[in-house]
Amino acid sequence: MSDGIFDDLEKVFDEIKNDLDIVTDKIKIDLIYAFNGTGKTRISRLFKDSLDEKVLCFNSMFQDEFYWDNENSILIINKNSWIAKFVIDQGLENTIGSHFQLFCNNTVEASIDLELGIVEFRAKTIDGYDENIKMSKAEESLFIWSVFYTFVDSMIYELNETEENRSTDIFNNIEYLIIDDPVSSIDDIKILNIAVKIFDLIEKFNNISSKKPSILITTHHALFYNSIYNLFNRANYISFKSYILDKKNYNYSLNKKGDSPFGYHLILVDKIKKAIDNSELEKIHFNMFRILLEKTANYFGYKKYDECLPEKEYKKEIIKLISLYSHGSLPEFEYSELTDHEKEMFIDAFNDFVNYYKM
Repeated sequence: MSDGIFDDLEKVFDEIKNDLDIVTDKIKIDLIYAFNGTGKTRISRLFKDSLDEKVLCFNSMFQDEFYWDNENSILIINKNSWIAKFVIDQGLENTIGSHFQLFCNNTVEASIDLELGIVEFRAKTIDGYDENIKMSKAEESLFIWSVFYTFVDSMIYELNETEENRSTDIFNNIEYLIIDDPVSSIDDIKILNIAVKIFDLIEKFNNISSKKPSILITTHHALFYNSIYNLFNRANYISFKSYILDKKNYNYSLNKKGDSPFGYHLILVDKIKKAIDNSELEKIHFNMFRILLEKTANYFGYKKYDECLPEKEYKKEIIKLISLYSHGSLPEFEYSELTDHEKEMFIDAFNDFVNYYKM
């Protein structure tokens, strides 16, 4: 896969697929960094929609099979989904619970009842357990990731067996393993843990004698990108490439990169400044600004990124917009234009931030 400019996301998908299809005796992995709203999740959907049974995919569609019930403090699973059916057929409930503790916290336990389609959580205490505890968004994300991680672990186990000895044929035709942003709302330490565990898991593919799936990992998170890059780039049994996917107006660029998706915060500052100077502010720049604020907050030991914004009249509104445009998934968020008021408020907040921290 070479650097290039594309006028359609499907052409980007074709370029990535062609690269993953290159025949090699090594495990083939492409890593792509892209801001939210650039199109990385749609690329994972193109893989799934066009190749279906050849793809095992973790993305927002996988996550959408789960949702939190606040009133009863339980996680609901779509019990009619293939996910629930596979867990039941293979008896993976306990394994998922063990993997969840591996990623989350040994003091938190998950109880899975797929006949009812629910997951309950409890926490160990000195006196016993706190039952039906409220999970954070990060813990919820880690549980859902643990389900997918268990599926990949099961796939490796099954592919080590001859076809006639396998307990399921669901993995027989898998040619692509897609992992799109498994680190949403998760803190840096756990992100590092996820990266290491993905490396350990994929390392097991090297031992299977049957055809190995090609692997695509996409993310908007710089730390996760750098961690994956540094872990996989030095493994001699892996054919590894890393890229940055960017979008400007209706064109996409796909460029080779090394161990940092950008010269970190200074290049982010430069990209936002150029967008302001050229009157090209888009909703994706709210996401860039949030990354800047989060990294600055982390550096100075603040608990929340909004502590890096000055106390001005626009603060509440700009925080709301940063949150909305960083995580919005509805199509209108992506295609509708920013209002003049939103642009002016963004510019004021960004300039105040840059001037205060002398960037």
